Amino acid sequence: MTQTAEITATLGRYASLIEQTIRAELATDLDEWMQGALRYHFGWVDAQFQPITNGNSGKKLRPVMALLAYQGALEILQPGTGESADLEPALPLVALQRFGDVAPAGDVLLVLLVGLGEDMPA
Repeated sequence: MTQTAEITATLGRYASLIEQTIRAELATDLDEWMQGALRYHFGWVDAQFQPITNGNSGKKLRPVMALLAYQGALEILQPGTGESADLEPALPLVALQRFGDVAPAGDVLLVLLVGLGEDMPA
């Protein structure tokens, strides 16, 4: 696999994890209009709340970059984790990035790193 193909595959995998996390969080008791409005915000439906079928489902770069930064920080704090890093702890906070600058990516990364530091041996 070429480096470009590997990067593309990683970005796609991370985007998919983020999207799954957000969709699970939105599976709530919100009324139909509010769910439609949130789906529209995420780029999953058009203005009439009809599914978008062109494969382009909105902005994903910031949350994907936050996950990559989390993975890199894990590698620094816990050498050898690399690609086998458990991304689950980061997904809820990273998914917030999709809510439209609720928190800058740096703030999300800082919260994640503080949480990691609590588990690190002194």
